[in-house]
Amino acid sequence: MTFCLVFSPPIGRGTQLRQHCCGFGRILTSADRRQVTLLGLLDMSAAFDCVDHDLLLQRLQLGFGLIGVVLEWIRSFPRSRTQQVLHNGCASTVQQLLFGVPQGSVLGLLLYVLYTAELSELKTYWFSCNRGAM
Repeated sequence: MTFCLVFSPPIGRGTQLRQHCCGFGRILTSADRRQVTLLGLLDMSAAFDCVDHDLLLQRLQLGFGLIGVVLEWIRSFPRSRTQQVLHNGCASTVQQLLFGVPQGSVLGLLLYVLYTAELSELKTYWFSCNRGAM
């Protein structure tokens, strides 16, 4: 059995990166041999916008041991973000963002990586449980 998990890059790196990341040739070879072949595709284009602030803070505290001043500093980072829509010269009320981390900052990227760190544990667990089946 061949399993491949593909993360779609948010900014157009296209097919070449996807083929490189997952060993696309292994999938084609397995399919040619009529072996069971699984391909998991994850669209990461809006991933930064979907980070749940409460879950992020819980993972930082329980999974990475952040406490005290450091945790409070990080807590203020995503929660201080607001959004307002302007259409035809009319502005909506300012709304606090409950989800997401800034995409253009180093800290936003780091928080996203820490938020999704458990995905690598799933992959490791799956491969260790199914090692004999491959």
